[in-house]
Amino acid sequence: MTAAEVAYAADRYELARSEYDVVVAAFRERLAEQPDDVEATDMLAAGLNGLGLCLEKLRYFDEATSVLDEAVRTSRHAVDLRRASTGPADPDLARTLRTFALVRANVGVELDEAAKALDDALAVHMAALAASPSAELLDETYATELAQAQLLARQGKHVQAARVADLARSGHLDELVDMLRAQRGP
Repeated sequence: MTAAEVAYAADRYELARSEYDVVVAAFRERLAEQPDDVEATDMLAAGLNGLGLCLEKLRYFDEATSVLDEAVRTSRHAVDLRRASTGPADPDLARTLRTFALVRANVGVELDEAAKALDDALAVHMAALAASPSAELLDETYATELAQAQLLARQGKHVQAARVADLARSGHLDELVDMLRAQRGP
């Protein structure tokens, strides 16, 4: 968890805002030098999303709207860059799709497109797990399932959201990864 995320989780929104300001500035600077840097684009989208949420909590609604609109545009660009440079089982693609969906869920726009992105991210996770099972990939898969629960809640599907969140927290895929590892051998 980043310092900004820790501050936000602790309801210290002014501190989180200043931390996100630093993150956003750093990735904007990096992108000024390397405009097609997919990692920086993805991280900028995530930073803008966090900054926008802080601004909403601080009741700076006009500024929050502007920042979150930029987050939506930036996350779409990140997905386009990532899809052009990766294969179908790349965990980085799944993370970028998750960011894309979370930005939309937080803003409340393009929710159907966000749901499709999360479905695509889960498919990428499964392909990556089948190719190279690991605890890290499993954690990423669970994080995407929790994002799916957040999106369902945003859509007003609270019972489904709770079920998906409970499923993700239950470790339901742990045995699958153990089985895949056993099949691959030492």
